[in-house]
Amino acid sequence: MTDTAKYEKSSARCWICYEEYDKKLCSLSNDSWRRPCRCSLIAHESCLISYITRSGSTRCPQCLTAYRIAKPPKEKSWAVNVLGIGHSLEAGLAQVTFGVGSCLGITKFIYSIFKQTGIWICKQVADESSLIEMLKKPVFSSVVLPLLPCMLVRFYEAPPYDIAFSLYTHFSIYSCAEKISNTSLLLCTLPWVRSLYKELMTRIFDGIVIGADGEFEDSETDWFRQFEAQVEHRNQVEDVNEREDTESEFWILLSVAHVFLDAFTTKILRIVRPILLFPLAGKFLGRFIPGNFTKLEKSIIGAFAALVFKDIFVYGFIAWRKRKPWSIRILDNPRRVSDS
Repeated sequence: MTDTAKYEKSSARCWICYEEYDKKLCSLSNDSWRRPCRCSLIAHESCLISYITRSGSTRCPQCLTAYRIAKPPKEKSWAVNVLGIGHSLEAGLAQVTFGVGSCLGITKFIYSIFKQTGIWICKQVADESSLIEMLKKPVFSSVVLPLLPCMLVRFYEAPPYDIAFSLYTHFSIYSCAEKISNTSLLLCTLPWVRSLYKELMTRIFDGIVIGADGEFEDSETDWFRQFEAQVEHRNQVEDVNEREDTESEFWILLSVAHVFLDAFTTKILRIVRPILLFPLAGKFLGRFIPGNFTKLEKSIIGAFAALVFKDIFVYGFIAWRKRKPWSIRILDNPRRVSDS
């Protein structure tokens, strides 16, 4: 065993299956011979794999040299590779198509809702003949109509530092009309008038307008916190054994209803309110405006007047709330009063 050259020339056998090494047969056989260690022990590759699988050892039993194990090379035909690539592309395209189709379906649904809402708004403030002429223009029917509800929401909020969106919509309206009229000029000046109006109201009410909506919400929150504090104080004073389950359930339902109504009014109605009420208020108040104005011009002036009346009412109510804060009373338990 010490003379390696003599061992290789005389009788080289697989140390696992004891088959003799034949160089001619080795070139014809698919099972190649391996010499993975330093002690010149050779073996078939299949025999080595079987030995490693059965014993769980990856070292030579004689010299304890660790075998170098590598993944076999992939020997697939081009047809199999093409089928694999096609299967991967099919799965990927199915996922992408489903995602894109879902997004397009949701977008189309929202777009149709906004477009129908825009048509309803135009019917409230414009004549039918002028509306038919405007709908014949592709830019107006496909771009401007879906933007009208968004324009009303932006104009209703109307921060002085963000009027680009409203200006874009207004310019789209009169560019589709292919002429500059009094109505188009009035539409273009609405954001600037709203900004000046906001600044004027701020000067008049001396700080009441600034953060009025947030202050109103804070006052409502303080009101509810005061309400909860009194309820908690009452529950602490009362004896736990004398509480009735119906009363506790009533206060829980009242708290849940208040939270739900608060979320509904502040989130949903804040968006729906200007879209629905703004055109209707303009249509109603526009009837009382004298002069040779068109229906659309009267509707715009009436809507702006409704906005002014709304702001005056809200700011006046907030000023009154500041001077006369609300107070809440929780009545005592009638049973406890009679016992005392």
